[in-house]
Amino acid sequence: MSQESVSYSFYQYKPQLWLAIYFTVIFSILAIVETYFVVSKYVKFTGRIRAKKLKRYCNVMVPLIVGIVLEIIGFAARAASCKNPESLMPYVIQSVFILIGPTLILASTYMIFCELVTSLDAEAYSKVPLRYLSKVFVTGDIVTLFVQAGGGGLQVAQSDSLQKIAKALVITGVVVQFLFFAGFCWVLLRFAMKIWSNPTKVASTLERSFPMIGNWKHALMVLVFGIVSISIVIFYLVRRSNRTTEDELRREEENQAYLELNSDEQELFFQSREFLESNPYYIGDLTLSQNLSIQEKGINAYEFAKDQMLTNNDLLIVNKTELNFFKNFECSCQTNLPIPMRNEVYYYEAKIYSLPETSASEESDANDTLISIGLGIKPYPWFRLPGRHPHSVSYDSDGYRRHNQPFHLTSEPPFPKLVKGDVIGVGYRTRSGTIFFTRNGKKISESKLGGHIKNFKPPRNGQIFPTIGANNICSVHVNLGQRGFVFIEANVKNWKYAPLEGNGPAPPAYNKFNADILLQRSEIDEEEDDRANDFPPDFWATVSRNKREGGNKSRVEGAVYDAEGDEDDDDDDDGHFTYDAYSEVNSDDEQITLNSLPPPYVHGEEE
Repeated sequence: MSQESVSYSFYQYKPQLWLAIYFTVIFSILAIVETYFVVSKYVKFTGRIRAKKLKRYCNVMVPLIVGIVLEIIGFAARAASCKNPESLMPYVIQSVFILIGPTLILASTYMIFCELVTSLDAEAYSKVPLRYLSKVFVTGDIVTLFVQAGGGGLQVAQSDSLQKIAKALVITGVVVQFLFFAGFCWVLLRFAMKIWSNPTKVASTLERSFPMIGNWKHALMVLVFGIVSISIVIFYLVRRSNRTTEDELRREEENQAYLELNSDEQELFFQSREFLESNPYYIGDLTLSQNLSIQEKGINAYEFAKDQMLTNNDLLIVNKTELNFFKNFECSCQTNLPIPMRNEVYYYEAKIYSLPETSASEESDANDTLISIGLGIKPYPWFRLPGRHPHSVSYDSDGYRRHNQPFHLTSEPPFPKLVKGDVIGVGYRTRSGTIFFTRNGKKISESKLGGHIKNFKPPRNGQIFPTIGANNICSVHVNLGQRGFVFIEANVKNWKYAPLEGNGPAPPAYNKFNADILLQRSEIDEEEDDRANDFPPDFWATVSRNKREGGNKSRVEGAVYDAEGDEDDDDDDDGHFTYDAYSEVNSDDEQITLNSLPPPYVHGEEE
């Protein structure tokens, strides 16, 4: 199993609920402590210190509290997103707030450090002049704040280009913020070592240098501890997002299966896993035989093929692309050939041709019928619907889009539910791996789900096949390009899987000849006028031998005689001799030539 998310979510890894709750609790405690500290100091020193110093004090501490509150909101939304990964709003909140919070915390840390240096009269120990220190680092944080916020907001965009821009903005903001943070860490650590080993005169005489927050050594230790903690958190989150191993994904998926699926569903789930492990999917480009088949037959080279375990009583395929499901259990089938990956886009449509008849006693038959239309690797478990296992995507008739998601979905369906007569289109962009869906000729908006599925490319150049499944009696007719599409753009841009007509079969081989040919070969040397060269080298020897052996026969093999039994020896009679240079040895087939045909009968001519 690859490192793809095993549940339907926006993450490239499996988010941990306990980790989100842990950080929510930690930041909540910090928020309470810092808020109490700021409020108590504000109330205590109002009227006792100058308003300018009080304002500076609030300017230093308030961004820290705001940043902590944003982290609380972000991790709380992350916890909600872990519980409901198909929901868009929690994902957007956690994406933006978790990125913005550290920016404000770092800005507050920079300002606290500047106040500490000023209070200790230790500007000489700072590698960056104090008048530039806060401006440089705070400005850098503000810039990265807007960059990351813009990137987080664009992550919900539907456009492919905007998605790429959003990703680039977030990465750029994180890199720039890390560079500023690394520079600040270097300045702070050098300052701490110098002031600790050689305190200034003010630091030696004052026990409470920084405005009422304790001994300067304690304040310095808090700053060092803060930057170390932030570094550990950033490192852990990055490492956690990248080191999600297959074993962890497998274990988490198993736990979710035991918790959410009933016994029958669990059995199918684990059988499907064993099926995929024992049957590696096809990789690489089209084989030579597949290319020749498409070249010869065109779109007719494509047809749906069911698994050998399915009988015609379970699934009947008519005219290559008309799928008729007959049993009340999950099953699916795929095309015999994959997507060629030569053009920019490939597209096919599937029409729900029929559904179970509803009656008064069975009103829910049609509603319970689930049809899944999508793409997937091959071989895919024939007893499962597409979209339930790795490297598969589907649009289900109940309105859900599934991507490697075998578990129950509880949110509202983001897509329209399908009824009899609906035509669903599935498009695949080969370069970006983007999958889009259409319904009745109109492209479906996937903005509620964060946009189209992107980078759908099985590892090691895995092949992708159209896959359709159902769990009840129904009929689905598929159009891979043998007819016009309902989606007009697909017709205009020629998104069919193969040309409408192929080049036809290759001509037959002409290196073999039968004995029943009519026209004889004449091996004539244009530079040699000798009549004898019209015949094979052993022709006259064969004729002489047959004459000696045949005696008075009127016809021997290779020679023709006149009615009196004598060989016709006129100059022109050489043309009476026929020789089958292509006849098989010891063949009894009669050679038909002009000399062997009887003369035409004319009415009234004397006998």
